[in-house]
Amino acid sequence: MAGTTFTQYTDSKTLARDSQAVLSEQRSVFISADIKRDRIAFSMADDAHSSQMIFTAEQARAIATELLACADARDALRTVKPSQRG
Repeated sequence: MAGTTFTQYTDSKTLARDSQAVLSEQRSVFISADIKRDRIAFSMADDAHSSQMIFTAEQARAIATELLACADARDALRTVKPSQRG
Protein backbone atom coordinates (compact mmCIF):
# COMPACT_ATOMS: atom_id res chain seq x y z
CA MET A 1 0.00 0.00 0.00
CA ALA A 2 2.93 2.32 -0.59
CA GLY A 3 1.59 5.70 -1.53
CA THR A 4 -1.90 4.93 -0.29
CA THR A 5 -3.67 8.11 0.79
CA PHE A 6 -6.68 8.14 3.07
CA THR A 7 -9.36 10.78 2.72
CA GLN A 8 -11.11 11.74 5.95
CA TYR A 9 -14.73 12.80 6.19
CA THR A 10 -15.61 14.76 9.32
CA ASP A 11 -19.16 15.98 8.78
CA SER A 12 -20.79 12.86 10.21
CA LYS A 13 -23.03 13.06 13.28
CA THR A 14 -22.50 9.39 14.16
CA LEU A 15 -18.81 8.86 13.35
CA ALA A 16 -15.80 10.36 15.14
CA ARG A 17 -13.73 9.60 12.05
CA ASP A 18 -14.57 8.20 8.64
CA SER A 19 -11.74 7.43 6.21
CA GLN A 20 -11.48 5.90 2.76
CA ALA A 21 -8.63 4.94 0.44
CA VAL A 22 -8.46 3.45 -3.03
CA LEU A 23 -5.99 0.55 -3.07
CA SER A 24 -6.32 -0.32 -6.74
CA GLU A 25 -8.66 0.35 -9.63
CA GLN A 26 -11.17 -2.17 -8.25
CA ARG A 27 -10.46 -2.20 -4.47
CA SER A 28 -11.15 0.31 -1.71
CA VAL A 29 -10.78 0.28 2.07
CA PHE A 30 -12.99 2.11 4.58
CA ILE A 31 -12.27 2.72 8.27
CA SER A 32 -14.61 4.45 10.71
CA ALA A 33 -14.90 5.13 14.44
CA ASP A 34 -18.33 5.32 16.02
CA ILE A 35 -18.99 8.27 18.36
CA LYS A 36 -21.34 6.55 20.80
CA ARG A 37 -20.19 2.92 20.78
CA ASP A 38 -16.77 1.31 21.30
CA ARG A 39 -16.64 0.30 17.66
CA ILE A 40 -14.03 0.62 14.93
CA ALA A 41 -15.16 -0.69 11.55
CA PHE A 42 -12.73 -1.87 8.87
CA SER A 43 -14.22 -2.65 5.46
CA MET A 44 -12.82 -3.64 2.09
CA ALA A 45 -14.77 -3.69 -1.14
CA ASP A 46 -14.17 -4.42 -4.79
CA ASP A 47 -16.43 -4.73 -7.79
CA ALA A 48 -17.92 -8.05 -6.69
CA HIS A 49 -17.30 -8.49 -2.95
CA SER A 50 -17.18 -6.64 0.34
CA SER A 51 -16.25 -7.58 3.88
CA GLN A 52 -16.37 -5.81 7.22
CA MET A 53 -14.67 -6.42 10.55
CA ILE A 54 -15.68 -4.69 13.77
CA PHE A 55 -13.24 -4.10 16.63
CA THR A 56 -13.22 -2.35 19.98
CA ALA A 57 -10.77 0.53 20.29
CA GLU A 58 -8.47 -1.68 22.37
CA GLN A 59 -8.54 -4.46 19.76
CA ALA A 60 -7.91 -1.97 16.94
CA ARG A 61 -4.84 -0.60 18.75
CA ALA A 62 -3.46 -4.11 19.34
CA ILE A 63 -4.02 -5.09 15.70
CA ALA A 64 -2.47 -1.85 14.43
CA THR A 65 0.58 -2.44 16.64
CA GLU A 66 1.04 -5.96 15.28
CA LEU A 67 0.53 -4.83 11.68
CA LEU A 68 3.24 -2.19 12.10
CA ALA A 69 5.58 -4.72 13.75
CA CYS A 70 5.05 -7.13 10.85
CA ALA A 71 5.68 -4.40 8.28
CA ASP A 72 8.88 -3.37 10.10
CA ALA A 73 10.09 -7.00 10.29
CA ARG A 74 9.41 -7.52 6.60
CA ASP A 75 11.23 -4.31 5.66
CA ALA A 76 14.19 -5.24 7.87
CA LEU A 77 14.49 -8.67 6.20
CA ARG A 78 14.37 -7.19 2.72
CA THR A 79 17.76 -5.59 3.38
CA VAL A 80 19.30 -8.88 4.64
CA LYS A 81 20.59 -11.42 2.13
CA PRO A 82 18.81 -14.83 2.30
CA SER A 83 22.07 -16.50 3.36
CA GLN A 84 22.28 -14.17 6.41
CA ARG A 85 18.76 -14.88 7.68
CA GLY A 86 18.57 -16.97 10.82
